[in-house]
This record gives sequence, structure tokens and C-alpha cells, in this order.
Amino acid sequence: LWTLVVNGKNKCWLGFNKHINWQQVAIGFAIIFLANILAGPLADLSKSIIAQFPALDARALKMENEYNEQVMAMSNLKNWGEFVLAIFIMAFFPAMFEEMFFRGTMQNLFVKWWKMPLLAIVFTSIIFSLIHFSIYLFISRVILGFVLGMMFFKSKNIWVNIIAHFLNNALAVIGLFYEMQTKGKVNVDAVDPKVPWWGGLLALAAIIFLFRIFDKYSAENKLRIELKEQALMAEADPFAGFAGK
Repeated sequence: LWTLVVNGKNKCWLGFNKHINWQQVAIGFAIIFLANILAGPLADLSKSIIAQFPALDARALKMENEYNEQVMAMSNLKNWGEFVLAIFIMAFFPAMFEEMFFRGTMQNLFVKWWKMPLLAIVFTSIIFSLIHFSIYLFISRVILGFVLGMMFFKSKNIWVNIIAHFLNNALAVIGLFYEMQTKGKVNVDAVDPKVPWWGGLLALAAIIFLFRIFDKYSAENKLRIELKEQALMAEADPFAGFAGK
């Protein structure tokens, strides 16, 4: 309903279009993977700062334990059938709906409203992180949301985000399934390896470099999408669709 109000009836305004190549998806996945590596040192920094405030630290720890319990409950994957089901429930559907909502709808709304893409991406990233209800990982998820926001802004194709986000989620599910099959139980902390601060800096440098390559492989597709949007704008007001025009 929100995207119908914000974007109109044409799915192009939500970011769904055919202008995509495998290089965009591969580089996008690599960027998200590196963003998760960068998130490790940021999470450790957040924990060390929050530890100075006992009440907040206790609340953060309680929220993290509740989250880990939920993950463990969903990660009790005893066979391949449950694994395939988890790929859809824990990897694909969250990726699809999060990207449609946060990038395709919300970020698009703020870009059109404020005419300041960077501010729109940052604000959407903050909301994206808040929705995940984690104090320890708040900054980390803001960074991940920012990376996903930049990816959508540079490609204008929501499929790039959905597929890259799905592959990232699927990798986590595979890690949980491996833990369950080899050890008989899931240790959520073991799935995410510890990364030193210098590893985070290297990941940040690699992300900046990969975005330059991403721009190169997205430029032609982005131009085609922008031309299509201009044609739609010339035909009629696309945002009057909700009123039945």
C-alpha cells in the first residue's frame, strides 16, 4: 500500500526492472560480505563503549541473548529439507521484503521528498538498524544499511540488492546448518569470526574500491533505467496512480 502511494502503479518506480548483469550481483555480494567483516570491529567498539554504562549494557545484553535464542530456535535444522525451507524463510524472504521496504519504498520516498540522496540513504539506514532491535550492533547495521542504500542508488535496480542480500543471508544459514550438522548444536557467536581493527580498515578500503568497479558495471544499466523513468514521466504523472488516474 505504501509503495502504491509513494511510487504509483508501475513497478519500475520500486526498482524492479530487467537492466541487471551478473557483475553487479557478484560485486554487490562482495561488498556486503566485506561490510559484515567491517561490522565486527565496530560491534566490539560499541560493546566497549556501552560497557561504561551498566544499565544500558544490561539491557543490550538481554536483547542480544533474546535474539540469539530466536536464531537458535530457527536454526535447529536437522535435515536437508529443513535447510531448504530455512533458505527461503531466513534468507530469501527477509532479503526481498527488507529491500523492497527500506530501499525500494522508504529510501525512494526520502530521495524524492528531500532531493538529497545521501541524507535519504543515511536516514533510511538508521531506521533499518533500529528495526533490528540491537544496541550492540546498531552502528554495524547502520553501516550495512548504508552500503545497501548506496548499492541501490548507484544501480537503481532492486534486484541487485535482493539477490546480493539473499546470498549474504544464505551464507549465514549455511554456516548455521554446518554448525548443527557437525556439532549437533548452534553457537551463534562461532558463525561470525572475530576480526581485528586493522581487518576492518582493510575491509573498508576494499568496499570503497569495489564501489568504483560497481559504478563501472552499473553505469549503462542505470542510464537505461533513467531514460525509462523520463519516458514514464513524459507520458503521465506516475504518482497519481493511487487516485485511479
